[in-house]
Amino acid sequence: MAPTVAFAAVAELEREYILQRQREGIAIAKTKSQYTGRKPIPLSDNYERVVSRWRAGEITAIEAMWQTRLKPNTEFMENGLEAELDDQLGYNRYDYKNKDTDNGRNGHSSKTLRTSFGDVEVSVPRDRKSEFDPKVLRKNQTSISQDIEDIFIACTDNLTGFSAAIEAVYPKTEIQNCIIHQLRNSSKYVSYKDLKALMADLKAVYAAVDEPAALDALDTFAEHWDKKYPKISQSWRDNWANLSTYFKFPQALRRLIYTTNTIEGFNRQLRKVTKSKSVFPTDDSLFKMLQHEVKTCKRCTVCAQKRRNSI
Repeated sequence: MAPTVAFAAVAELEREYILQRQREGIAIAKTKSQYTGRKPIPLSDNYERVVSRWRAGEITAIEAMWQTRLKPNTEFMENGLEAELDDQLGYNRYDYKNKDTDNGRNGHSSKTLRTSFGDVEVSVPRDRKSEFDPKVLRKNQTSISQDIEDIFIACTDNLTGFSAAIEAVYPKTEIQNCIIHQLRNSSKYVSYKDLKALMADLKAVYAAVDEPAALDALDTFAEHWDKKYPKISQSWRDNWANLSTYFKFPQALRRLIYTTNTIEGFNRQLRKVTKSKSVFPTDDSLFKMLQHEVKTCKRCTVCAQKRRNSI
């Protein structure tokens, strides 16, 4: 599906989803005798503005997708803020029977946050005594941008839309699809008796000394295997722009960027450590444990040494 068509579908689906959520909220409120007669609120000005700019051709479909995708992030923060206020007051928004405080909700205020994708409006709940001190979004916080100007190389597992999303925000970034993931996909439906020979021919592609040699090896692979497995060489050709990025770099650097396995292995190691503990008394105790693991982990030490040697 082309990006423009995809965004048109997403835009209409999201519009209907938001309106449906509002209708469901009113229906629930009616069953609890808490409906105040208010009509569904209109979609945010930002959403309508982005869609209008896209329809006018002022921004691309990918840019529009990124900008409208900000909504779940703001909803996440707003839900977190509401939960924090519930916890501080000791009762939920409509749970007046359990209210045991002389403080209460006092509407919302709007806060503008700067992000990597533009400014967004967040609705922040207030209490009557102005005692609410949120942690999700602190009182004086005005930005959630990571302040990253550019990324040199990004290695991805080629999930749908991943590369396009990176290019939309960091257009100068070199993108390398994970070769290991590509090999797994290539061998998924290969007969066991053919697997060893086929993988050897593929190794001649990804282990070539340079890109021209790799393309020659891919042509040779296609001659040998296209009659039986035509989709394999086609998949490599379709994704070649991002599969061949690492050929631009010296051999020592290629080992660091051709696969996402290193970071996945590191994350697995951290999960293995935290899984053995059922409870952490404080956030600091968790951070200290992870910090200790990073310092003592053999895998981390080996990876760090490889990076130093490459540099």
